[in-house]
Amino acid sequence: GTVTNAAKLLRSMLVNDQSMSAGLICTGYDHVLKRGVIYSLSPSGSLFELPVWAAGGSGSTYILGHIDSHMPHGEDDMKHWEEKDAVEFVMNAIQLAIDRDGSSGGFVRVYVINRWGKKSIVRYPRSSAQKLLSSNDNSDDGGISSPSQNQRVFSSVSLKNFASPSPI
Repeated sequence: GTVTNAAKLLRSMLVNDQSMSAGLICTGYDHVLKRGVIYSLSPSGSLFELPVWAAGGSGSTYILGHIDSHMPHGEDDMKHWEEKDAVEFVMNAIQLAIDRDGSSGGFVRVYVINRWGKKSIVRYPRSSAQKLLSSNDNSDDGGISSPSQNQRVFSSVSLKNFASPSPI
């Protein structure tokens, strides 16, 4: 399978399962096309390939200007970024969305998948932890957020074509 096939499968699932409503980003290296690809899928099943980056979710509207003004503007410019630069940019953009969107999750979770493997990076920002605790101050659970609140992430950003990283 390829990333393109995976995106088409996700589109089929969105269109054929009326109980599913989500905007998704499907991205990765497509070995048939021999390049990185980013696909954005709308809840209605529209599928678009985007050239350099994608942002989706309820918090994305709050950060589009930030992304546009701080991102390199072409694929060649992205090649000067290291993996750590791209990860930091994505984490900061998602944190901005969380800070401005009451429906976005309380922490930032980024997955990096490359030819050497995969890794998960999680950032628990102080401001988000305080927001979660204060939102539950009057509950009987001692101010602890339920797993469903902690696990929701509605903002996502994807980048491609940054410099090759070292092995994980």
